Amino acid sequence: MGTKPRFALPKSNAGLVAHQLASGINDSDGSGLIDVLELLVERAEQIQAATRRAGEFSEKTLSGEIAPEPAEFKTELQDGVYEPLSLKLFLACAFRALAEQLKLQLYQNQSHLLRGVKEVVFTDEGEIASLSLEDADVAVG
Repeated sequence: MGTKPRFALPKSNAGLVAHQLASGINDSDGSGLIDVLELLVERAEQIQAATRRAGEFSEKTLSGEIAPEPAEFKTELQDGVYEPLSLKLFLACAFRALAEQLKLQLYQNQSHLLRGVKEVVFTDEGEIASLSLEDADVAVG
């Protein structure tokens, strides 16, 4: 007997849109990947801005500085809570699709090159600290 999920995600085309975006990284110079990542940064900035506005609205409401009408409160709730959550859903789908697409590219197009790599060590910021090849070790940075 399986367990029931605690919540259900809303109906959305986020997965489809994310898959289409991730498919756009199939280029030889990496510009498609940069374009997709820039778009994802824009969505993350939207989340940040909406959350900041919601916080300011809450502070003003709690302090009595403003007394919003029910319609205004509903709009602020949608803009400050539900839209950021929806954007997070999209980002989760997009990062998953992007990871799957990058792995697919590695396996299909460059797996023969990866066989020559023994080990790669990354810094906390994701830069390559060292790269060990089958033939020799290469120190980076």
